[in-house]
Amino acid sequence: MPGTRDAAKKTVTAILDRFGWETADMGKVEAARAIEPLCMLWCIPGFPQNDWVHAFKLLT
Repeated sequence: MPGTRDAAKKTVTAILDRFGWETADMGKVEAARAIEPLCMLWCIPGFPQNDWVHAFKLLT
């Protein structure tokens, strides 16, 4: 059924796979509160240096 969370996750995963990106399911939307600060850590060197080639990798 369109609009379900599982269907949305599958769609996004398929898009990211086509770009060659690795994906990991971080759970429900409540997990975003813990994950979103990683964006701030990514921006700290990016804005002052205007350098956006760094990344994070999830080690499993």
